[in-house]
Amino acid sequence: MTLLPKAPGLRLENAAIYAETVEFTLASTCLPVACPVCGKQTARLHSHYQRTVADLPWGSRRVRLLLNVRKFRCAEAECPRRVFTERLPELARPYARKTTRLHEILELVGFALGGNAGARLIRRLGMEASPTTLLRYVRGAAVADHPPPKVIGVDDFSMRRGGKGATIIVDLERRRPIDILPRLLRRHPRRLA
Repeated sequence: MTLLPKAPGLRLENAAIYAETVEFTLASTCLPVACPVCGKQTARLHSHYQRTVADLPWGSRRVRLLLNVRKFRCAEAECPRRVFTERLPELARPYARKTTRLHEILELVGFALGGNAGARLIRRLGMEASPTTLLRYVRGAAVADHPPPKVIGVDDFSMRRGGKGATIIVDLERRRPIDILPRLLRRHPRRLA
C-alpha cells in the first residue's frame, strides 16, 4: 500500500505536514473527460473547485486529500446535463468524504467488530468514523447472490426462559442462516371458556 492512492491522471501539487494532519493537494490531468449521462468526450472547461477527502492515516497523523476537481460543459446539445464534474472512481465515489480504500477498510472493520467495538479500534488506528457510520457501511455493502436453498431447517428459539422467541430458517447445505422471523403465535394458545 502506498502513501497516495493509485489513481491514473492525478498530479501532486502540494504537500503540507502539520502536528496532527498531513494534507496533499492533488489535481486531475486527464483530458478529454466523458459526460456521465451521455458518455460524449469533452475538453470544454467550465470551472473548478476544491474537494476534501479523508484517506488512510500516515503514522499517527490523519491524511486529508485536497482535490482540485474540474467542471466541464457537455459537448452534446441534447444532453440533459449541461455542466458536470469529472469523476474519479479509483479515488473516491461521487459525493464521498472518504477515499475508496479507507471506505473498504472501515467496511471490513464494521463486518468484523460491529459498531462500538469497531469505532474504538479505528480510533486507536488513527481513523475516524462513528459506530453508526460503520453499521451504515455494513448495511450498504454488496450482498453476494446465492442460489435458492434446496434443504432448509426451521427452529424456534428464545434468548431467555419465558421471553419473546423467534424462528430461524437455515440453509443446511451451506450452514448459513437465511432469515430470523419474530414468533407470531404462542406455543400453547389459551383455551376459550
